[in-house]
Amino acid sequence: MTSGMHRGPRADHGTGARVRRRLTQAGLSFALVVCPSMAGLCETDGSSYSYSETVDTAAGLRSITVNHCPNHVFTNAIGDNPNKAYGDDTSYDIPLYPLYDESKQLDLSSKGGSVGVTFAGEMIFSPFAGPNIGTATGYSTSATANEGDTFDECGGHSSTSSSASYHIHVPPSCLLTQLGQTDSAHSPQIGWALDGFPVYGPRGPSGVMMQTCTVTGGTYGTDVCTDDCAGYYADTGDGYVYRYYVLGDYHSLTDDSCETPTNPLPGAEYFPFTMNCFNGCMPSGVDGSYSSLNDCSSSSESGTTDIFSAAAVDALAQNKESCLAAPSPTASPVKAPTVAPGSPTKAPVKGPTAAPVNAPTKAPTASATTTSVSWSTTVSMTGVSAADITAADEASIIDSIAGGSDEVTADDITITSITDSTSRRIRSRARARARSLLATGVDVEYETTVVLEETSYADADALFTAVTTDTETYVTSGDFETALQASGSTTLAAADVSEDSFTAPTTYTSVDLSPTSAPTAAPAEDDHADHDDHDHDDDDADAAGSDSTVLIVVVLVVVVLGGCAYFMMGKKKQVSPE
Repeated sequence: MTSGMHRGPRADHGTGARVRRRLTQAGLSFALVVCPSMAGLCETDGSSYSYSETVDTAAGLRSITVNHCPNHVFTNAIGDNPNKAYGDDTSYDIPLYPLYDESKQLDLSSKGGSVGVTFAGEMIFSPFAGPNIGTATGYSTSATANEGDTFDECGGHSSTSSSASYHIHVPPSCLLTQLGQTDSAHSPQIGWALDGFPVYGPRGPSGVMMQTCTVTGGTYGTDVCTDDCAGYYADTGDGYVYRYYVLGDYHSLTDDSCETPTNPLPGAEYFPFTMNCFNGCMPSGVDGSYSSLNDCSSSSESGTTDIFSAAAVDALAQNKESCLAAPSPTASPVKAPTVAPGSPTKAPVKGPTAAPVNAPTKAPTASATTTSVSWSTTVSMTGVSAADITAADEASIIDSIAGGSDEVTADDITITSITDSTSRRIRSRARARARSLLATGVDVEYETTVVLEETSYADADALFTAVTTDTETYVTSGDFETALQASGSTTLAAADVSEDSFTAPTTYTSVDLSPTSAPTAAPAEDDHADHDDHDHDDDDADAAGSDSTVLIVVVLVVVVLGGCAYFMMGKKKQVSPE
C-alpha cells in the first residue's frame, strides 16, 4: 500500500470481523420479523427505493444512505445473467468540499464495485468487467462490450441476488428521462462520485455528447471533451471546478417503448463510459468511508467555486413510467451547469496511473428464510512474498477466487491471513520486507460465506460440495493462476499456482438465519354467565393478571424497538474497499 493511501476505516479480516458478521446476521434474523423493509429483493416497479442525504459542514462530509433498489421499473435476469436486484441500506460518507489533485489520481480500471451512486438508487461501476476479462484498457475489455446484452431497459443490472448490487455502466436512461434530459441542453446531475465530485449524464455544454479528448482528438483544457477518467475541468456554473460524465447513447424522450437488453448500447467511441479513474483525493481531517482515495497533498486545489452551496439532495419520486414520461422528483437535484465553460488551466490527464484497488464490500445479508454456509480453506502460490502483497493485490486475489464458482461473489470472501510458505504470520510489514527474500511463496487463508437462498441446491451440504468442488477444479486447472496474472497486479503477475495448491475444506458451518416467532396463545372464551358469579378474590386475580399482561407487552415492545435500533445501526454500513 502506498504511503499516500488514506488510512480511513478498514475492514477487519480476522476474528473480529467474523464475530461482527455473526452478530449482524443474528440481528437480521430477529429484525426481519418485526422491522419491515430492511433487506430483500427489490420490487420491479420501483416501490422499494430509498434514498436520503445529509450534509455536515463541520465534518466536511456528505452522507448518503441508499438501499440500492432503483426508483424505476426494471427487468431482472436478462440474458445469461440470473441475478435479481436486492435492496439493503448502505451508507457512503464522501467529501462535502472535494479537492482536485491529478498527482493523487486513483486508477479504477481494475476496480470492481461501486465508485458512485445515482439519485435513482443505482450504484455506478467503473468499466472493469471482472478478473476474467482483466483491466479495462479499451472497449473490448469493458463491461459494456462484455456484459451489455444483460443491461435492462434502464441501463442497469445486478451482480448478485443476495446483497445490494444493482448498478450501471452506461447512461441511466430512465433517470435521465425523469430529470428532463433533452437533446439540446446539458445533462442534469444524476448522482455523486465517491471522491465528492458530481456526476452528470452524457451531454455537456450546449448539449454536446461528451467524449474523451483521446477519442475526439481535441485539446484538453481548450476543447469540450473529457480526460481519460471521463471528467471535465472547467467553471461551468455548477459550483465545482471538475465533474464526471456517464458517456454514451441513451433512450430519448420520444421512445415509445423500452427494450431489453438496453438499446441503443453505447459503442467504442464512448469508452470508458463511466469513471475510469478519480482525480479527487481525501482532504486532511475528513473521515470519509471510501478509504481507497489517496490523501490529498499540499498542492491539492479546491474543487469548488465561489458559488458553491453545501446542500443535500432530496429523494426522487417513484418513476412508474420508466424510460417514458415520468413523475417529477420530490425536490430538484443539484442543477446542471448553465454558464458557458471557462478556459480550464489544467494540462491533459493522460489516464489512470495509480495501482488498482478492490471493491467496497458488504457482507451478504439474508432474507427471512435463509441459511448461511461458511467454511475456511487455503490456496498457495509461489513466486510472491507476503511482504509484497498490498490491499489492492488482496482484492485481486479475492476476485480471482470468486471466479471459480457461479454461487460465489467477491462479497462472499474474506481473507483471514496471508503467510509466507514458512507458515509464519506476517504481522509487521517492516519485518516482512526484511525477510522477503527468504520466502518462496505464500499461503492465503480465506473464509467463504454463502447464503443458501432460492438456489437449486437441496441443502447446505449440497451447496458446500458443489462450490468447493468447482473451486478446486478451477485452481488446479490453471484458471486461477491465469486470472491472477491477468488482474493487472505486477506482484501477482509472477504468481505460480501448482496443481496441489488448493487445500480442500472438509467441514463447514451452517447457521440457520430463519427467525422463529413466539407462539401465540388462543384467546379465552368470554362466558358472561360465569362472570356474574365471580367473587371479590377472583376480581383481584383478574386485575393482577391484567397487570402482568400489560408488563409483558411493554417488555416485548422495548425488546422489539431495541432490536430494530441495533439492527439499523449495524446495517448503516460504511463502504470501504478493503
